[in-house]
Amino acid sequence: MTEPSVVQQRIDLLPRKLRLAFADLLACGYLSEQLMETILDAGEIAEDNSKLLGFAIGYLNLRESGVPMRDVIRMSKDLGRKIRLDWSIPRWRNEHERLSRAETLLRLSEDNVFYDLSKFEPYIPSDFPGYLIRTSRRLGMEGLRQRHCVASYHRQLERGYCAIASVFANGKRWTVQLSLTEKPDCPIRISQIRGRLNSVPSSCERSAIYAAFDVDELSPSDRVGPRPSRPQLRHVYQDNLRRVLPLLREHNVSEVRVDFDGSGDSGCIDDVRYDAADFDPSRVSVLVIGTDHTFQDGQWVCV
Repeated sequence: MTEPSVVQQRIDLLPRKLRLAFADLLACGYLSEQLMETILDAGEIAEDNSKLLGFAIGYLNLRESGVPMRDVIRMSKDLGRKIRLDWSIPRWRNEHERLSRAETLLRLSEDNVFYDLSKFEPYIPSDFPGYLIRTSRRLGMEGLRQRHCVASYHRQLERGYCAIASVFANGKRWTVQLSLTEKPDCPIRISQIRGRLNSVPSSCERSAIYAAFDVDELSPSDRVGPRPSRPQLRHVYQDNLRRVLPLLREHNVSEVRVDFDGSGDSGCIDDVRYDAADFDPSRVSVLVIGTDHTFQDGQWVCV
């Protein structure tokens, strides 16, 4: 029998009505495990589960409006700050700015850390209008200038999961998150673009930034269409579990926690933790099946 996930174990600790509601939403796929984990984190930080179901509905709605609630929850958890589930939209935005500044000052006060960007550099044009952020203090300065939460990406940069660039386009400064794709024809992608106070670029500014990195920008019509369904991917997921689980059991690993950072059409793995303290993942390897999604003839195709 498959062991319940960490998220499911956390749901099981909720009061009965909440437990049943969230379990159903998770089982139906209306909430992902990553999103459910963020909602549960919010309840724990606020020390209040009584409004958690209503908060989940509000979270989904406000996220589509660009309210940075997830960033606030993540930074509050990292910095040990309290939140309230019934905050107004202006309060969420103000808290985002306040916590972003705290993250920025933390990066500036700590020892200067240099980021290894060697995996990204071969794919980035040498003449793009800006520069790569190579140190934690430079990252803090970027957050200070732009007044957003880029300083909270420190751990991702340390682990090589992404690169951050400061780019100048149309007379404005933009903070750009870059990720690797492992695709020879398009080795890097732009995960996020944010301006001062977390503003988003216009279509013209966005196109200029994509052109600066020689990355093709998908047109809106390219991004429309049904995503691959769960049944299409389930067999790959189960097969990969059959490959990975025996290896983990062999090394006495009973729990793996994967932190994912992102939302919408962008994101990446932030951290992976194992409950076996002496387990070194860099010393073992396992072959797993990968998938890719392409948009062909009006629909997403999983290959």
